[in-house]
Amino acid sequence: MRLRNLFILFAVVGLLLPGFSSCSSDDDDDVIINPNGVYSAEKLELNGAKAAEGVKITIGEQVANAVDITLENVILGEPKLVLKGTLAQDGRNYTVKSTDMNENRNITVEGTTTGDKLTVKVITNVKSQLVGTWNLKITNVTSGDNQGKFADILFNIKTKDGGFMEEMIQGFVPLFAGKAIADKVESVTVIFNEDGTTKISYKELGGMTEYVITETIPISYYTDSKTNKLYLAVEKGAIDQLLETLKESLAGIDPAAIKVILIENGLYYTLPINVTIENSHAYFYISRDTVDRAEPLFDVIKGLLPPEMNLEPMVDIILTAPTLNFGLGFDKQ
Repeated sequence: MRLRNLFILFAVVGLLLPGFSSCSSDDDDDVIINPNGVYSAEKLELNGAKAAEGVKITIGEQVANAVDITLENVILGEPKLVLKGTLAQDGRNYTVKSTDMNENRNITVEGTTTGDKLTVKVITNVKSQLVGTWNLKITNVTSGDNQGKFADILFNIKTKDGGFMEEMIQGFVPLFAGKAIADKVESVTVIFNEDGTTKISYKELGGMTEYVITETIPISYYTDSKTNKLYLAVEKGAIDQLLETLKESLAGIDPAAIKVILIENGLYYTLPINVTIENSHAYFYISRDTVDRAEPLFDVIKGLLPPEMNLEPMVDIILTAPTLNFGLGFDKQ
């Protein structure tokens, strides 16, 4: 009798256990995970892809529906940005939203937490006259002493000694550089997209093929309206990989010397470029500060000069001039 009762007890327990287990599982599904915290790597999906290394989004403590959202290495040019946003519960999940704007860009953030993961879409819209398509201005000169095709060159120099040499250099460089470029390319086109990406391409003189530089190495950009600067940006890993690929063709140039021209900004190397825009024409140019950073490359630059032209003394004067601006002119399409 006791054996029979024990068997029935085990049978009842066996029937009840799955039910308890099922209830426990259901209870786990109903657990709402606190959305506050840091999301990165596998726990962060940003714009449809797993977040890159170094990218983080932090959702701060909620006050009513208000919350601070910290973006690290998400917005180009702003490695760490704290936004004011909202956090609202949606069943077992939370939705987070924010908008932010300044004189250079607008940002929209929309995301959802599911368990301990955050799926978010971050949209950046650049606010600048640069947005659009720009073509290198090449002029065909048919009269005067210097005829032919010349690219539009901006060149301003103030040498240490001034005088005749400064005047001669000021006249010579735009003609020499403008013709050298026009003899090599049919066209150069730069497209600045509103989302901060670019397309940079060129056609060789007499050629039909368009070579798209940004298909090999993606280049993004951001602007600073206060300083009238454009920053071209490339991921650090892409620059390191490119320099490694070009190591043999760099003829012994130290890659570190090339990178000193660039400025680190979060996960990117950037090149600051001055911009002046008048109507539908713009000059993109570098100044003395960029030339100073390139000092480790001065000997390399002089080594590229055609020896028969004896240009090294002039280049020495140019590279050491207290005031120096050099760039290209583009027309907006």
